[in-house]
Amino acid sequence: MSLNNTSDTLGSDGDDLSDSDEINLFGTDPTLADSDGLTDKEEITIYQSDPLVADTDGDGLGDLEEVIFITQIQRLPIRMVMA
Repeated sequence: MSLNNTSDTLGSDGDDLSDSDEINLFGTDPTLADSDGLTDKEEITIYQSDPLVADTDGDGLGDLEEVIFITQIQRLPIRMVMA
């Protein structure tokens, strides 16, 4: 993944993604944020959560709460390991 380093590095919404990357690479709106407390850049590059949805997995905890409480942001299958 290549992030465009243009003059709009902070972007219109101040999320550290350029407006052109939000539009052309990620399909997000450079003027809006989902108000979950994470920047679009954090959601895309670190947590793989949806920058357009405040509660990516729909479990009632916002994405930032999931990060704080170290829970899964996305619903992934959990494997049981028997010792």
